[in-house]
Amino acid sequence: MKVLIVEDDQLQADRMGKLTKLILGANCEIIGPVEDFKSALDAIELFKPDIALLDLALHQDLYGGLHVAEFMEKYHPVPIIFLSALTDPDVLVKTAYVDSCDFLKKPFDHKSLSRALDKALKSRENEIISVHRLSHAPNDNDRFWAKVERNEYVGVRLNEIIYFQAFDHFNKLYVKNAEHPLIVKGGLKKDVFDAHLFYYDNFYQLSRSYVINRDYINSVKGNELVIASGGFTQKIKIPRDKKEGLFDWLNIKPHTS
Repeated sequence: MKVLIVEDDQLQADRMGKLTKLILGANCEIIGPVEDFKSALDAIELFKPDIALLDLALHQDLYGGLHVAEFMEKYHPVPIIFLSALTDPDVLVKTAYVDSCDFLKKPFDHKSLSRALDKALKSRENEIISVHRLSHAPNDNDRFWAKVERNEYVGVRLNEIIYFQAFDHFNKLYVKNAEHPLIVKGGLKKDVFDAHLFYYDNFYQLSRSYVINRDYINSVKGNELVIASGGFTQKIKIPRDKKEGLFDWLNIKPHTS
């Protein structure tokens, strides 16, 4: 298993290499690290890596890692994991257009990298290359700015969002410890999930009517999800065509007999 590391910070590159070998074991061969676009292309052509770990910004090139990914997508498609401390939404959105893309926000830990590498291995084995998700949960500073009126926005901590429910012209946002849901303007998919939550692995669009936060799922009973927070409980029906994807997201492996 050849893993290419493209990282312009030597300390970060060394740490990435050691953690990757620790996770993947003796059969893992680290290619690099290399620190610029030209060196990355040379390594790809020479070694033909199986997985790539790419720093998004390389030296003065804010999109250096993205350019490497675009080259790989065209000439040597393999699972790609972006790593970056960048939080600019415009930069993050661009990574969504690269197939076989996962994203780790620096600083990352052993568990996050292990989860991302596991996804990459499964993607490679199954030839499924469309991950496009962050592998970390929101922190206390990450907020969703809910549009409640034409010129009024309310900041809600992402880790306190329980779920959204869509109606014809608005959404209800249920928040931890809030007495009543917020009424949020816009479409559930375009203005809420795709624009703000798509990159966080703990949010999932269950249907046209619901976006849920995994942290508040209490149980799955038959074709229903049970959402719970404090004294609040809500049952949500699982669409038949979404159950397999939901179980995969929750890492539930149904027993067959």
